[in-house]
Amino acid sequence: MYCKECGEQISSSSKFCSECGSSTSWGSSHSDSNPYSPRQAGTDSMCVGSAIAGVIALLFPLFGVTGVIAIVCGVKGRSSAGETGTGGRGLATLGIVLGFLSLLRLILGFLTLVSMTR
Repeated sequence: MYCKECGEQISSSSKFCSECGSSTSWGSSHSDSNPYSPRQAGTDSMCVGSAIAGVIALLFPLFGVTGVIAIVCGVKGRSSAGETGTGGRGLATLGIVLGFLSLLRLILGFLTLVSMTR
């Protein structure tokens, strides 16, 4: 049998799912077929890369390259995490926000430099 709450395979004699703890009583949240694919554990690497690139972009703008990398990795990571069920969507969002902030900082710094030279 499979738990309908988490998708974990359980024995038919179990009263509770060993993974999520849901009851196997007659109201049956369990079945013999697995209608749900179990959620994958772990964090998507693109999401982690986005957060790291975002922090680096904020500390060392590098002409906006790291900010763009953080944004691209964040968008791809959020999409991938949603499709595969892995974690990391928050890290991807952090990378996107930090990437945009670093680009904004770079643009404002450039505009300030241009206005001071006039």
